[in-house]
Amino acid sequence: MGLFEPIAVALGNLALVLVDLTIALLLIRVLAQRFTNSILSAFDRVGAPIVEEVTRRVRVAMERSLGRTVSGKTALAGSLISLLLVRVAAVAVLKAMIAP
Repeated sequence: MGLFEPIAVALGNLALVLVDLTIALLLIRVLAQRFTNSILSAFDRVGAPIVEEVTRRVRVAMERSLGRTVSGKTALAGSLISLLLVRVAAVAVLKAMIAP
């Protein structure tokens, strides 16, 4: 079995946790835009740097591929969809690595 496989699986699990955290912060941003709540606003402020960086990168990619300007809500939705697809792909790869 060696040392490489457990380390690769552990790093894959860490990446999944980071993707899950980013998805949760994006969902908090969506809820904070829709509802006014002090707890949602606090979590939105805490996660703002991560959410803004992810949505900025997705917005740039969408504008480059579409050739037109994309709104903030569209970039936020695109970020959620793309991260959900990344999560599904990562889980599939991890299950393939773990399965004999």
